[in-house]
Amino acid sequence: MIDVNDSQAMLRAELLACSEEGCDVSGVVKQIEGLEEAGSTGANVAGLLDVLAELESAPDFAYVEPTELAAIQAARPADRPGPFANPDELLDRILGGWLGRSAGCLLGKPVESLPRADIVAYLEAAGEYPLTRYFPLLEPNPLDRPLHRSAGESTRGNIECMPRDDDIDYMVIALHILETYGREYTAEDVGREWLLLMPIHMAYTAERAAYRNLVNGLQPPDTATFRNPYREWIGAQIRADVFGYVCAGDPEAAAALSYEDAILSHVKNGVYGEMFAAAMVAAAFGAG
Repeated sequence: MIDVNDSQAMLRAELLACSEEGCDVSGVVKQIEGLEEAGSTGANVAGLLDVLAELESAPDFAYVEPTELAAIQAARPADRPGPFANPDELLDRILGGWLGRSAGCLLGKPVESLPRADIVAYLEAAGEYPLTRYFPLLEPNPLDRPLHRSAGESTRGNIECMPRDDDIDYMVIALHILETYGREYTAEDVGREWLLLMPIHMAYTAERAAYRNLVNGLQPPDTATFRNPYREWIGAQIRADVFGYVCAGDPEAAAALSYEDAILSHVKNGVYGEMFAAAMVAAAFGAG
C-alpha cells in the first residue's frame, strides 16, 4: 500500500503509470538520475510530476483505452446478452451476495498486507496450513511483524460482526448514494458523500488521491488525474457490488450505473475494472 503523501513513492508510481500508458518516460528518468546524483530529487518531485502529466501515449501505442462512457460502450461486442433473473429468488440472492462479500473480506482481514510467505508461516505455526476456517489468533505472534490491527475482532472466536473495512464502507456509501440521488447520480454526488461520510485516512491510493483533490477544490474528472498515479489501479473494483445488486440480471445496466462512481478516482482500465465487476455481479443473479 502506497501513501499518497509520500512524494517519492508517487513519483515512482507515476513513472510506471505513464510507461504503461505508452508514454516515453526516458527523458524524465534521465532528469531523475541527474537529480539523484546531486541529492536534490525530493525538492523537484512536483516539477517532475508536472512534466509526466504532459506526456502523451506514443502514436503506435497498441491499445485504445477511452474513459468516456459512450466510447467505452461503442467498443463493446455487438452480441451481448439481455437481462435475466429469477425475481422469486432475488432478495435471497442479494442477501447471499452481501454476506458472501463480508465473509470473504473478513477471512483475509487479519493478514491484510502480509506477504504470502508470512501467512504460510503463521498458519504452519498454528498447525492449520492449509487454512480451512477463519484465521486463529496466536499469542505470542510467531511472526516478526504484527497482524492487521483488526485481528482482535476478525480472528476465529473473536468475531461478533463484520469489522469496519474500506471494502464494505464503499458498499454502504454506494447504497446511500443510490437511495439519496437515484440512478441519475453523478461523480460530483459521490465526491460530496465521500467528504461527508468518510475520513480521508479510510481511503487509500487512488481514492485518497481523489479525496485530496476534492478537498483542494478539484471536481471530476480532474479528481481522477491530478497527482494520481494510481488512476488505473484496482481500487474502483471494490466499489462495484451494489451497482450489480440493483441491476440484478442486467450486466449492461450495472456497468453503466457504476461508471459515475468509477470516474471520481480512476480512468481507463481503472474504470473498466469497476464496470466489469458490476456487470459480473449482476450476471451472477442469472447463473445456476
